[in-house]
Amino acid sequence: MDSRELVGHIRSGPAELDVWSPLRFRRRTRLNGSFNPCDFDVLLQALQWSETIQDIRCGRQQTLGITEEEWAFRVEVTGRIRGIKNLTFSCSAGSREFCPFQTVADALNNARSLRKLEINLRERGGNFPEDSSGLTAFTNALREHTVLREFTWVDYFPWLQAAPVDLSPDLILRSLPACPQLR
Repeated sequence: MDSRELVGHIRSGPAELDVWSPLRFRRRTRLNGSFNPCDFDVLLQALQWSETIQDIRCGRQQTLGITEEEWAFRVEVTGRIRGIKNLTFSCSAGSREFCPFQTVADALNNARSLRKLEINLRERGGNFPEDSSGLTAFTNALREHTVLREFTWVDYFPWLQAAPVDLSPDLILRSLPACPQLR
């Protein structure tokens, strides 16, 4: 599904949205000699104004062919969808400026109806960015989000071998007992 079809699908009012294939936008791609009429802002706007989407599952930024900044905007916007209940985010290592945990914390703080959150971390070249303040913000958001019932952390990253000390998942594991609402 190209980006124009994805926006049309979002506007048609689905309850679930799966985005795992590369997204192509006007500023990057030519399709049959003409520009694709959809851009990233149109996609974000369609997501933000959706009143029917309750479940979103999205691939990592490299799989989607978007930048880290675009990934962050997409995550923040999905957290603002009214009535969102389930979110699955996938993320890969990126640049040193990439702050995925802070972005997910912001989305979690905005998603008041969210009941299920799954985060899939995958390393892909280089080290995962040092986002210790983001990890702390994410941990605090987990504690404060009393509507959240299920939390899944899938980690494909060799933490013991390459993770910086201040980016250990121990912070999250230590905070879970303070979240009795979680399964």
